[in-house]
Amino acid sequence: MKKTKLPILILCVASIVTGMVIPSAQGFFRRTFTEPSIPRFISPDNGARFSVGSTPPTIHWTHISDVVEYELQFSLDPVFHNAYSMFFDEDQTVLVLAELIDQPTWDTLSLQLHLRVRAWISENTYSDWSDSIEFAKTVASAPIIVSPDNDARFLPGEPMPVLEWYSSVPMYRFAIEFAADPSFEESFGVYELEDLVLDFNLAGEQSAWDPIIDTFYWRVWGLENGWIPTPETQTYSFSKTVCEPPQLITPPNRTHYPNFAELPFFEWEPPVHNPDEYHIQFAWSDSRLPAGGSYITSDVPWFSFESVGITEDVWNSFYGKLSWRVASLDKYGNHGGFSDVFWFYKISYDNYMAYGDSVTGGWGSSDFETGFGGYPRQLRNMLRARYSDSIQVFCEKDRSWFSGSHAYTGSANIAMAMEHFGPRHVMVMLGIVDIVDPGAPGCDNFDCYTIEHLTFIIDTIREYGGVPYIAALPPINPDAPRAFLQYKVDELNVDIRNLAATKNVPLADLDQAFNNAPLPLPEYYSYDTYNDIPDWAHFNDLGYQLIAEVWNEML
Repeated sequence: MKKTKLPILILCVASIVTGMVIPSAQGFFRRTFTEPSIPRFISPDNGARFSVGSTPPTIHWTHISDVVEYELQFSLDPVFHNAYSMFFDEDQTVLVLAELIDQPTWDTLSLQLHLRVRAWISENTYSDWSDSIEFAKTVASAPIIVSPDNDARFLPGEPMPVLEWYSSVPMYRFAIEFAADPSFEESFGVYELEDLVLDFNLAGEQSAWDPIIDTFYWRVWGLENGWIPTPETQTYSFSKTVCEPPQLITPPNRTHYPNFAELPFFEWEPPVHNPDEYHIQFAWSDSRLPAGGSYITSDVPWFSFESVGITEDVWNSFYGKLSWRVASLDKYGNHGGFSDVFWFYKISYDNYMAYGDSVTGGWGSSDFETGFGGYPRQLRNMLRARYSDSIQVFCEKDRSWFSGSHAYTGSANIAMAMEHFGPRHVMVMLGIVDIVDPGAPGCDNFDCYTIEHLTFIIDTIREYGGVPYIAALPPINPDAPRAFLQYKVDELNVDIRNLAATKNVPLADLDQAFNNAPLPLPEYYSYDTYNDIPDWAHFNDLGYQLIAEVWNEML
């Protein structure tokens, strides 16, 4: 038996750092062939993993009758070469490592230790060694799985899984384990790789993947310094089935509901094997439907909101786009693939939306930095005073207003804005950027097709059950360097007025309102202090107040 003090072993580090006294061996020992009872470890669990901030483990083993002392061995390798031994009195079966090593020192350690214990019955009689266990301590935490989502489902013909994870600390390599059960008792083996991605599409054949039917569990850990295992990720799973998913029936895809519609009823055609469990997923607005998990269960091929406590009052307050899809258990009991995605849309009569460019966003107002400045905030207060405190005037950057926005940007995003906010009333003010920047990529030979895009915006709002309102552009600040473009504004306003008349859209004539305002025009505009020039298009609080009053009078 060889006893050594390797400085890299945890207990040696503890004795050096803390000055604690480690018990020493007593007496002279030689091998005998008696078979006393063998201790076994109670804690830590075999394969335990620890990282920064964790508490040093407590080593605990079972008591053996008539024992003289216990011998506990530590080693950096599983065959216990150059092992280090500690000896304990017959009534001591616990070693609290936290009492031997302080937390700051523990946090800096990176090692993997193997432990075994045996009982000494007399000076020359001892048990066999216990089964060994090991634990590891690293300075890195467990990796984080990025994709696919837990409980992802795959169907024949779909791309094979791409497993991806993230590590906060660079690793020499990673280990990934697959199993047929979440406890990994039926492990398919551990594989090592250097990348943060395992793409089955690069390593496998689609023809071999398509007929597979099973649920697979997987987890990942890093190998610090090439061999010391970090804590493991959470266990994720994915399923592969050949069974067809359900076919959605009602509500039909892209259904539009008015403000006080009845609660929708969801129904689908069950697969031919008539499963006894279905999984229904919902996602609001442009939220992503997860690849698996986050579902409501049903044992019949239909679903109602009432079953999950959604009342008519809750439904009446809902607005925007809701996507849904359904999966089922396949005939082998695995989580089957999801159906196609259907969605429906509902408006709210209390919802208004300001739609446009940075003027709509309130650039230049004293409250612009709040994210809800300029005329929309002022208009909301006016409408609430007239109607109800439930009135909302939505104005959100990159959803309903776009900095430096041409009219073509507005037409490209109007459906997204309608699906997110569910507005009944939409105030549109676009076109000024088309005048200033007619050579942008979305324009053709300095023609930005402003009226065509405004027409598309109007038609889309109506398709979603909303009511469009359009504004004639306000005049350019006559004191600003771009005042020479006023004739372009006048020309476009003629077209906007004609469009409003042709499409029967209420017109907010901001051009007329500013020209008839009591103060000189420059008094309503913002001032560009950085360039020391008057702002040509954006307004101060007084100017935005005037815009809000024009919209309020129309509404």
